[in-house]
Amino acid sequence: MSFFRSSQKRSEGPDPIVEAMRDCPQPMSGAPLPVVLSDDVQLILCYGSQRRAISLGTSIQLVGKDTEFDAVAVATFELYKIYQFGGPNEESLSGHPLYRYGLASGTARTYRVKFSPWIRQLERMNSVHPNHAALNFDELTHYIFTFEDRTFECVARSVSFELTPGSLRSVASEQLERLLT
Repeated sequence: MSFFRSSQKRSEGPDPIVEAMRDCPQPMSGAPLPVVLSDDVQLILCYGSQRRAISLGTSIQLVGKDTEFDAVAVATFELYKIYQFGGPNEESLSGHPLYRYGLASGTARTYRVKFSPWIRQLERMNSVHPNHAALNFDELTHYIFTFEDRTFECVARSVSFELTPGSLRSVASEQLERLLT
């Protein structure tokens, strides 16, 4: 996407504003093990949100897909248009084009972007469609979830959350079953 490769400031609309979403489950720091499930209609993101620390002395505790969490967050995106999952990780987050607009507050957080250049780009691409309606893009929100090793971003109408105890494998399996029915 050209929006992510461009370092030049665009004069098309106001500067983006990246705001922390404090009203939703935050990813736990360390290894929240995010899992993305989607088809052409639905998009679901699962990640570890809460886990009681278990004292093992000086031992390092390994966390995997079968590790039990006190709360696995399930984010379900309504009418998603696009998503990406991958870089940057926490060491390279400062290279993200939205870093200077509020993404600088770090990883293990969730954000929403006002005046998103990504949404503007999607609207421009769609403008060649014979039934294009720019107002439809005003209903969309750009979401960013930063994890230690990955970043998840999507554009959707809305997102809802639920918390459930269990492992990422068990919760993601339940969500995949829901996705396929």
